[in-house]
Amino acid sequence: MDDAGAGGGTRPVGGRDLDFDEPGEITPPTPTAPRLDIDISPTRLIERILDGDKAELANGWTIKRSRVANDWRLELKGDDLYGYMRELEDAGVFRERIGYDTRYFIPTGANGVQVIEAITRRRPITSVEGE
Repeated sequence: MDDAGAGGGTRPVGGRDLDFDEPGEITPPTPTAPRLDIDISPTRLIERILDGDKAELANGWTIKRSRVANDWRLELKGDDLYGYMRELEDAGVFRERIGYDTRYFIPTGANGVQVIEAITRRRPITSVEGE
């Protein structure tokens, strides 16, 4: 392994090898495939998800239809939602404790459009597919 301070090389950082071009400069890894943002209105996205499609966001989160207490809801799923709880609640996402899990939901009414806009402002939708 090259010494990053002596003219470049790679060094494992946080479980990934990052390139060091100049001393103190880190070049993040280049994605293997281009990110494709989907151009869809929040209203249409809500309709498609309630019809059974699933949306994936650029950060790996998904929005899918879930049946809870005999109602269809828009559920936001992801591994790290707890860390964004305040931001999500400020956007209008609500959470419920169901069983032993905390689950995050997007309103389906009039506020749903604004919530989708707030969430996808920094995390664009990369795909919408049928389940």
